[in-house]
Amino acid sequence: MKGKDKKELIFDAAVELISERGANNFSLNNVSHQAGISKGGLLYHFPTKEELLRGLHNYIIQFIKEKIEEESKKGGSYTQSYIGACYGITRSKEIRAYSSLMNYEWDQSIEGVWNDLYIEVTKKLSKELPEEWITLIALITDGLWTKASYYSEKELNSAFAFLMKLVHK
Repeated sequence: MKGKDKKELIFDAAVELISERGANNFSLNNVSHQAGISKGGLLYHFPTKEELLRGLHNYIIQFIKEKIEEESKKGGSYTQSYIGACYGITRSKEIRAYSSLMNYEWDQSIEGVWNDLYIEVTKKLSKELPEEWITLIALITDGLWTKASYYSEKELNSAFAFLMKLVHK
């Protein structure tokens, strides 16, 4: 298995582990066990837990960007693509892992990785929306990712449809 494939395997295992058992179970031993590789194999790619954690955040961000890109291929505005992607991944294991990791170790380097995504999204949304709408959409999509489990599919579908109507007015 190539290095990139092995890293993908490790990230998938970490996401699965965190989404199912929470960030408190995030350890090099648990991730290597979940991935079915030796701890030494894991350490070859990620010499420290912090490097794995930063890589994992980048992996989740790349997942989000790919979903936005997939939505954009359906046509419509960037705003529609962004909201559609954020809604579509609400119950994904990647977003469950993100939500769990938010309350884990969050240092400036990790915040910087996420800030880069928010800056990119804000720039693209600002071409289509007034500033107050951009802030509102950011708050709503963050809420989708962190609090969606409190709502039924019907409630989420209804809120999503309403939001899409609002941005089209």
